[in-house]
Amino acid sequence: MIPQGIPYFGLLALPPLCVFAVQMLFNRLFRGKNPQALAVLSILGGGPLFFILLSWMSLGIDRNEVFHAYMLLFYAFGAYAYFHVFNMSETSRRIRLLFAVADGSAAKSPENIYDSSAMLEARLRRLQSLRQIRQVGDRWSLNGHLLLTITRILNVISRMVGKPWPQ
Repeated sequence: MIPQGIPYFGLLALPPLCVFAVQMLFNRLFRGKNPQALAVLSILGGGPLFFILLSWMSLGIDRNEVFHAYMLLFYAFGAYAYFHVFNMSETSRRIRLLFAVADGSAAKSPENIYDSSAMLEARLRRLQSLRQIRQVGDRWSLNGHLLLTITRILNVISRMVGKPWPQ
C-alpha cells in the first residue's frame, strides 16, 4: 500500500528545505566565506534538523532501524540534489548571462560580461579559499589534495563509462 496525504508530500520537500534553512543561517553567520563550502556545511548541519522534524511528523510507520537508514539515504539524496541546484545557480555562466541581460548590463554587448582574466582570478581565489592551492611569489603550487583526488577518481569513472575528460 502506498501511503497518501500531506505528511508524505511534505516529507519530499523536507531535505532541501532543511538544507536551505541552515544555509540561510550560515550565510549570515559566515559572510564572505566560500559559498560552495557553506553549502556543504549546510548539508551536514541540515541532517540533524531533518531528523528532529521527522521525529515530530506523524507518519503512521514503524520507525525501526531500516526506516532510519532509509531516511538517512533519503536525506542524502535530497541534500545532494539541493547542492547541485545551488551550485548551478552560483556558477553557471548561462545563469549569470541571463541576469546580465535581464538587468540591462549586457543588452548591447554581452561578450563584455566575461573577462577571461577575471574568470581565472575568481577560480584561483576559490581554490585558495578551499586551501587547495597556494601562491608563493609568482608560482602556484598544490596545498591540498582533496579536490585533485576527487577529480582523478571522477576522471577514472568517466573513462570507465567511455566519456574521457579533456586534458
